[in-house]
Formats: sequence, C-alpha cells, structure tokens
Amino acid sequence: MKTILLTGFGPFGNIGVNPAQLLVEEIVRRGPLGDEIDLKVEILPVIYDEATFQIQTLIREIQPDILISFGVAARRDKVCPERVALNLKDTRLPDNAGNIPEGELLIPDAPLAYFASLPLAEIRDILLKSDIPTEISNHAGAYICNAVFYAAAHEIASSDLDIQYGFIHIPLIPSEGNPLTISKLVDGVLDALDWLISPALI
Repeated sequence: MKTILLTGFGPFGNIGVNPAQLLVEEIVRRGPLGDEIDLKVEILPVIYDEATFQIQTLIREIQPDILISFGVAARRDKVCPERVALNLKDTRLPDNAGNIPEGELLIPDAPLAYFASLPLAEIRDILLKSDIPTEISNHAGAYICNAVFYAAAHEIASSDLDIQYGFIHIPLIPSEGNPLTISKLVDGVLDALDWLISPALI
C-alpha cells in the first residue's frame, strides 16, 4: 500500500474560494486512485505557524510516500511546480492571523533552502501533454506556500524520511482570459499521479 498526501489552502486575502482547495477536494470526489493507494487530503490554514506545524505533524503521523502541496499564485497564468523552498518569511500581505513578517527565518539554524524531490520536469511534461500551461519555477516566494514547502522539506530531511515531495502553484481559477478549469487541472494532476505511482517508479 502506497500513501499519497495532497494539501491545499483555504481562503485568504481577497480570494474567497481557494482553487487549491477546490483542486484537492475534486481529486477526492473523482474516486480512488487504485486498490493499493491510500489517498489523504488536508486543507491547511493560511497562517504561518499553524500551517507549518500542521504539515510537519501530518508528515510525522502519515509518513506518506508522496507529498504534494498546492497553492494559488494569483499573478501567474501557468501551473508552476516549484524547485526550491527558502528558509524565509517575508510579505506585505498579512496572513489570516494578521502576521506580516519581514525578512525572518522560518526555522532558525536550519538550511537556507531545500530542493523538491519530485521529478519536476516529468510532471511538467505530463501537464503540458494535457494542454495545461506549465513551467517550472525556481522558488515559491516567501508567503505561506513557501513556508509549507520549506517546513515539509525540513521535516522530511531532519527525520530522514524517504518521501517524494514538492509544491505546485496554480493560477487563480477561474480568471479572465485564462481558459484553465479545475476539472481540466484535475485531469492533468491525476495523470501525473498515475505516472508517479506506476510500478516502474515504486
């Protein structure tokens, strides 16, 4: 039995319905990925300390084989698998508890950055074949998305866990001029998950 953990986020700022939440919930509604796959889904709060604590707790308790976190990047028009998580929190936009950190470390005395362990190029190519605009991004910013990405990476590294993990930003859906839909994105993500859990890779 292989375990996959997918996470999204709830509303924040002026985003009343977070497409990352819609995405992971729709994946669950589509049904099981297979008899040998245990799918777990969690919606994280858009609060620095709570979100990082929750993702690290989930990793310790579930110890999934694959972890993919999704978040929205409202200014992007493509799906962006993220390459690097930074040990940094810095934003002008308050989180949902009103925190506005400036140039702070997420975890003192920890590495400055971690690389995703997901096969990003292959995931990008699968999404492109599904006609989903996709490009790899070199870092996930310094807001809650990056915080969750970094906290997950640090928990996995410090606990010496064998977990494929990464973070994927998605555009605001629906948005003017962008034909991408949640349904189409779910199709592409499911294709990527099918490839990730294929016998040749596991």
